[in-house]
Amino acid sequence: MNTKTHSILGILVVVGIAGAYFATRPAASESSEAASGSGAPLFPDLVSKADAVSTIVVKRAATQFTINKDGETWRVAEKAGYPAKPDAVRALLIGLSQLKLDEPKTQRPEQYSKLGVDDPVAPPPDSADKNVPQSSLITLKDSAGKEIAAVILGNPKYGGQGVVGSGSSGVYVRKPGDKQSWLAMGTVELQREPIGWLESTFADIKRERIRSVVVSHPIGGTVTVSRDKQADPFIVKDIPAGRELKDPGIGEGIAATLTGLTFQDVAAPSAMEASAGSDLKPGPTVTLRTFDGLVITANSITKDAKAWWRMTASADEAILATLPPTAAAASATTADGSKPDAPGTPPSTPAALATPESPPVGTAEAIKKEVADLNARWSPYAFAPADWKVKSVNTPLADMLKEPSPAASAPPAAPG
Repeated sequence: MNTKTHSILGILVVVGIAGAYFATRPAASESSEAASGSGAPLFPDLVSKADAVSTIVVKRAATQFTINKDGETWRVAEKAGYPAKPDAVRALLIGLSQLKLDEPKTQRPEQYSKLGVDDPVAPPPDSADKNVPQSSLITLKDSAGKEIAAVILGNPKYGGQGVVGSGSSGVYVRKPGDKQSWLAMGTVELQREPIGWLESTFADIKRERIRSVVVSHPIGGTVTVSRDKQADPFIVKDIPAGRELKDPGIGEGIAATLTGLTFQDVAAPSAMEASAGSDLKPGPTVTLRTFDGLVITANSITKDAKAWWRMTASADEAILATLPPTAAAASATTADGSKPDAPGTPPSTPAALATPESPPVGTAEAIKKEVADLNARWSPYAFAPADWKVKSVNTPLADMLKEPSPAASAPPAAPG
């Protein structure tokens, strides 16, 4: 590339930068009118009214969803009312309340897309040449449905060397119905999809508690992974003679099915029912048992290539009968045979309410409460677990085994 070519490219770069600047900067009259608001909070009253916010509506060109306050819990309406992460709600409200107007930008609708502050409306189907807006309209309402605040969030803008607000983060904003767009200083953490508002871990049974996991396949056959003591590794049972596992760690993987189990989607239980045009197939049933008597059952189906699970918890009464009830635990002796400390005094010796082969949690009442809590949390929903977890339990035992060696499968040679 010669010197002349370098010069031409340099001129084009400068022209492009200048064009973008003049396209997004306000006209002189616009700047003089809007500059009076520079440095002011975008929502001066939001701090005092934050506790009154009862509904958050997030609208994008491709979707719209609502987070409603239910007592002390925020719930995502489009995800069967599943609880939202409190931190996600808190981060959004704090971020909006702390936004400060920094610099007025364009009032020209044809330039909004450069800042990402155009109305979040999908273009007509016949306008394939138009880009889908990436903006997000956030609307906060009180319990009566009255609007408290609304803003269109556009592209982020980060301060750099020689830029006003250097070292601070910012975002382009515009209030709906207002022509004036702004660069506002501050950070707004917004989850743009409903699933991002949810705590996706819905089951987490720790390894030390698990005694066995049995997977019953709808086509017949089971896969059983179990151990006799907590210190033992998990073993895949009923492997045919002369065969071995492709992966020696598969037993541990199946045993950990309900440890740190996350979902990729959540819906009402009707998601597991047949519907017009859907492809519904029965899936395996997973049954987990713990040393202390907790039993969890996951019934599954595959609908339109996505696995859905319904979860239920119960108690093994035979094991619960061997556990000390709360009253007995209070009067139980400690590991060295001494009585436990009196109520209200700091414990001097930890109580040993279980044998070495049992999990550390110890009373029948604790298990019954856990069962009730889990069923209350799970019963309103169907869960679509992470694919890698589904794959481990959907595999029949025959597919877990290596092919038999020719020597093992060949008939014995004739004498002589």
